[in-house]
Amino acid sequence: PTVCAGACRVFTDIPKNIVLPQSAEAGRCCNAVTAVKIRLQTCRITALEFVKWGEFSNFVNIERHIYLLQYTNADIHTRMNGRYSTEVARAIQKIWLGHSPRQMREGYEILRTASEAGDADAICYFARCHLGKSYVWSGAGFPVDEALAARLLEKAVKLGSASAVLCALCSGSLSDDVCEEMPFGSLREAYDEVLGQAEDGDAFCLYMIGNVMFWGDYRRIDPEKAGEFAIETDYKRYAYPIAADYYQQSFEAGLSYGFPNYRLIYQSGLTDMDRSVFEEHMEMLADNGDPILCNDYGRWLEEEYDDGIHAFEYYRRAVELGNQRSAYEVGS
Repeated sequence: PTVCAGACRVFTDIPKNIVLPQSAEAGRCCNAVTAVKIRLQTCRITALEFVKWGEFSNFVNIERHIYLLQYTNADIHTRMNGRYSTEVARAIQKIWLGHSPRQMREGYEILRTASEAGDADAICYFARCHLGKSYVWSGAGFPVDEALAARLLEKAVKLGSASAVLCALCSGSLSDDVCEEMPFGSLREAYDEVLGQAEDGDAFCLYMIGNVMFWGDYRRIDPEKAGEFAIETDYKRYAYPIAADYYQQSFEAGLSYGFPNYRLIYQSGLTDMDRSVFEEHMEMLADNGDPILCNDYGRWLEEEYDDGIHAFEYYRRAVELGNQRSAYEVGS
């Protein structure tokens, strides 16, 4: 069943350049916060209206708790219907798919500007820049401020960034109160949006889906599935092969950030991952210019194959790319 005119009548004083949706899915609306998407024809972006629905009785008894956004160029909060804005995509390319400190700082400024303009995904990724070396390479010198990052993620979640939902879930900053205010019917809805981007080949979304499986956040997204696992190891046997597949796809799309988790999956022995496949991906990422993987692959060659000559070349390249830890390996 759908709510048509009844839902639209709730809105008052809507600017003329807004086209109201013709229907709203009612099945998951009861006692939930639901986002009604509206099209701004002049800007060709999506803004969000937050509507809190009460119990339905012949689709008439609707609580009118509506939080209207301010429709100005400076205050429009955007959500790109399962795809990132051009600005966010450019910033991700510069910060996470490249390894130049100068390019990373350029990407940082792109995110800052887009965040100030209200781009929810930009706010999410700007938050990631302040979460430390587990979230972004330290070579660019971004200041670590976990309190700021948590505030930014909360804002991005409330403004409709599905990526922010998964990031906040992973970082432990997604409280029940924030969940109640997000414009998604469930965690699953946010997960499915990111999953859709991953299936379209987005490198960072592939990485995030891998993280959801690896860190066990999927159990909160799908509690029914979580109930099938009696112990932690049972879950890992289920999740690790899935996570490894998404990480491999993210590597092939140019993103190396999932490799530490991928390595732990390989070392766990809970998958049938072949050693040659693991080594091929590590070598590929090192050859792509990741300064950390250059160092790690050099050490792998030295320790596993006693190949100091080729190891030295990777150590030296790591130093040239800004990984000062490798200076010790070069010297020794």
